[in-house]
Amino acid sequence: MMANEQNLIVPSSELAREYGRRGGKKKAENMRKRKAMKEQMETLLSLPVKNDKLKSQLKSLGIKSTEIDNQMALIVSLYQTALKGGKNSVQAFNTIMEMTEEKEKETGKETLEKLDEVLKGLGGVV
Repeated sequence: MMANEQNLIVPSSELAREYGRRGGKKKAENMRKRKAMKEQMETLLSLPVKNDKLKSQLKSLGIKSTEIDNQMALIVSLYQTALKGGKNSVQAFNTIMEMTEEKEKETGKETLEKLDEVLKGLGGVV
């Protein structure tokens, strides 16, 4: 018998049940919070852009006035970060792919290859 086995306290089945119940309640509470946060974020992203300078930048990219909202501004910002290259470009690219739900399970190498193709197609330096 190992020395540390003496220190183990095995809870009774009643105590284990209580711990499980508490854990289940906490998980449900966290899930409700996460759902509320997701709904709040969706509301925020669907709001129109208030910043006139940002609106004009988006229009200069050819985005229609009816399509300009906070979600479009966020996507364009991530897109521009991905095009710049550097340490945040892969992360920005992955975020865009996750937002558009086109990303499937892929390795880091496949992600880099896909980013390389996108940047070459856009005339970026790789």
